[in-house]
Amino acid sequence: MPASAHGLLVAEGSAIRSLADIKGKKIAFARGTSAHLVTLRLLAKAGLTYNDIVPVYLPPADGAKALVGGSVDAWVVWDPFLALAQSRQKVRVIATTKDIVNGNSVYVANPDFAAKHPRALAAVMEEVKRVTEWAAQNRDQFAEKLAAAIGIDRDVERLAVGRTDLVVGPITPTIVAQLQETADAFEKLRLIPEPVDIRSAVWSSPGN
Repeated sequence: MPASAHGLLVAEGSAIRSLADIKGKKIAFARGTSAHLVTLRLLAKAGLTYNDIVPVYLPPADGAKALVGGSVDAWVVWDPFLALAQSRQKVRVIATTKDIVNGNSVYVANPDFAAKHPRALAAVMEEVKRVTEWAAQNRDQFAEKLAAAIGIDRDVERLAVGRTDLVVGPITPTIVAQLQETADAFEKLRLIPEPVDIRSAVWSSPGN
């Protein structure tokens, strides 16, 4: 599914130059979001653990202010907030999702609806796939429409859309394994109350 780029940002004058340098630092990100997951994966890439940083849970708008104000050392966020910070703030990107195994966005349906109306849901997903294919082939137009819808500068949205993986496909065993890894990590951090079996929640289109 479409996956937005994420990045770990620091202030332009920061002494942080690599992932290893974030040890012991205050890192801002939104709790329980994809940015939280990206933070975990970046830590693993650097050979660090969650206990090696001081997490600061902030939504994107507050995270941007905290980084500019110096109350945190780094900030992990997704597009278009990443693109907005790169365009408007004096920041440096230390790492992005290109440096790790990228996550996947998934579409979620009401279980009862999916069970009772599988063909309707299949038709919806076909339309989503068609629109996504159009967006991938018409990124400038797609960026303009998104910018108008969410009230963001068109150039900022063009930057974000330009690096977004605009692909829709089935949930493969590899994706299931990645999602299960995420669920297990979040359960370990008590972001979710109990273990989740991802495989049991995967929906298949009629005929598949």
